[in-house]
Amino acid sequence: HLNYQRFSKERELSLYINVTTDKNIKKHDYINKGIGIMKRDCIVRRIAIA
Repeated sequence: HLNYQRFSKERELSLYINVTTDKNIKKHDYINKGIGIMKRDCIVRRIAIA
């Protein structure tokens, strides 16, 4: 019984870690896309000014 409790605790933790890393990956993707869009906007503006 104790062993089972420990196992479920570890499983819970690994699930939690998986979810948080998934969220972090999505967040980084979002940030990278945002940076990409900002850079593109700068280039577009420079062309428009020139």
